[in-house]
Amino acid sequence: NDNIIRNDTQFQSLAQALVSVGQTIVAQSQNTALQMILGGDENIVNQANINLTNAQIETEKANANLVKRQTAQIDDELELKEQSVNIDKSLSIEKEKLLQAHTETE
Repeated sequence: NDNIIRNDTQFQSLAQALVSVGQTIVAQSQNTALQMILGGDENIVNQANINLTNAQIETEKANANLVKRQTAQIDDELELKEQSVNIDKSLSIEKEKLLQAHTETE
């Protein structure tokens, strides 16, 4: 009878040890899975940050180009106004010449 109890006790100890090992394996697996999930999320966040930074860089480049185009457009408008003023001056001079020629012929 002592052998049976002792074997039963040993069996229970072995079973308890196996349960403990199994629980440890499950816990480690869950931990590994969580780390993989969090690592994946971190990779996604890092990629999103990279994409955002690249978009900001492209926006800054586009802004610089826009400012250059607007500056060129303003320069063109100023040049057109200057040409318009010169044309108006030339017309005034020609009108004066015509008026003077007309008065001289009378």
